[in-house]
Amino acid sequence: MRTRLDAGRGRAVADRSETEPSPRPALDRRKSMNTNGRDGLRSLIIWDPLVRLAHWSLALATAVAWWTREHNYALHVDTGYAVLAIVVVRILWGFAGPRHARFRSFAVGPVTASRYLADLLRGRAARFVGHSPAGAWMIFMLLATLLACCLSGIALDAAENRAGPLAATRLFYYTEQIAAIHIWCTHALEVLVPLHLAGVLAASLAHRENLVTAMVTGRKRAPADAGKR
Repeated sequence: MRTRLDAGRGRAVADRSETEPSPRPALDRRKSMNTNGRDGLRSLIIWDPLVRLAHWSLALATAVAWWTREHNYALHVDTGYAVLAIVVVRILWGFAGPRHARFRSFAVGPVTASRYLADLLRGRAARFVGHSPAGAWMIFMLLATLLACCLSGIALDAAENRAGPLAATRLFYYTEQIAAIHIWCTHALEVLVPLHLAGVLAASLAHRENLVTAMVTGRKRAPADAGKR
């Protein structure tokens, strides 16, 4: 009788082993997780070289232009033209560049940006592979303000010094108005830049990811298909 029962159990175990897959060892799952990165994400190139180069060169040129506004007028003008060139390149790249460089990939409405900021303050903001809604609005505001600052600077140089590409115009009639616009743009940048830095710090802490390093290396944790065009 016992031999018959043992044989029956053996057949049952054998049948079960043929129909049920064997569980994967916990060590294999850990290895798989380490291969893909935290939360199953991989480290991928998100920011292309031109985006990174434009970002850091624009930051440097803007800082130099701001610092020399009262100390070295010639250098101030030269770096202003450099800022204008970088802004134009970045705007063009926002339409022709790869996926995460294109404006349409991160353009959102003000309500979405406001909700993201509110969630960020509460410590439960969603993580974005590319620019966050608040980051997207900051990019648009910075580019628009820098463009206005550069154009008003060129106009002011023509009005005050009869220099630059607009030297032959009669902009000297509007010197005070142009100067007011240029000064206003400068003050706007003095507000936007610290807000931008604060936002980068807050998002880095909230998502436990160094966004400054990401803009240097171009790499962020993302799904495998996030880096595709």
